[in-house]
Formats: sequence, structure tokens, C-alpha cells
Amino acid sequence: MCLRLCAVDHQRAEAAMFSSLAEAFKALGTMRPGDASLQAKMLFCQARAHIAASEFPQAIEGLNRSLAIEPEFACSYNALGVALRGAGRLEEAGRAFETASKLTPEWASPPLEIARQFINAGDLRGAVPYWRRLPS
Repeated sequence: MCLRLCAVDHQRAEAAMFSSLAEAFKALGTMRPGDASLQAKMLFCQARAHIAASEFPQAIEGLNRSLAIEPEFACSYNALGVALRGAGRLEEAGRAFETASKLTPEWASPPLEIARQFINAGDLRGAVPYWRRLPS
């Protein structure tokens, strides 16, 4: 019971943190109106808040909007993978994680997320190549 309550508290805190970050990017955007990347980052933060609240369709929509503005934003692809996995769209999630990994090969999170998908599916051998891709 305590672990479940702690997880809920963590999700609420994470959602609040990302909502605050989204507001900060929105405010920064008023100071730099020509910088479209700030809009992309605001949408990313809003989507991360949706993910923390298990609102996956809203997160997917926001992340797709973020990527339409900044198509090389690996963080949005990785978060899109998380949201798609949460929505049960595993093949699409894998593609989003792969794209994030290709954009930032030095980042450990995308290959870890792909490995997690294989492990969750009971395919430990499938996870091994992704463990091996992790930066040292």
C-alpha cells in the first residue's frame, strides 16, 4: 500500500514539475517570440505532465506537435515512445525509441526503453543488443 501511495505522490510531483516547466517555456517564448524551439519544449513538458498523469492520448498529441516544430528533438521522440507504450501501441513506441536513439546515440534512455519492451514481452535475448548499445 505504501509503495502505491509513494508512486502516486511521485506521479503528481512529476506532473506538477513538468507543468511548471511548460509555463516557464511559455513565458520565455514571450521574451523570444521568434524562437520556435521554445514552443516545442513547452509542448514536450506539457506532454510529460500528461504521461505522469497516465493521459497518453493527450501526451501523444502534444509530442507530435512538438516534433512537427522541432523534428530533431530526441527527448520528444523518447517521450513519444513512453506515451505510445502506455497507450498499448508497442510497435510505434519501438520506432519512436529507435529514432531517439539514432538522434542521440550517446543517450542511454532510448536503448534502455527498447530493452524494457523486450523484457516486458518475455524476450530477454531481444533485449541484449540494446543493452550492448548503451554508452559506457
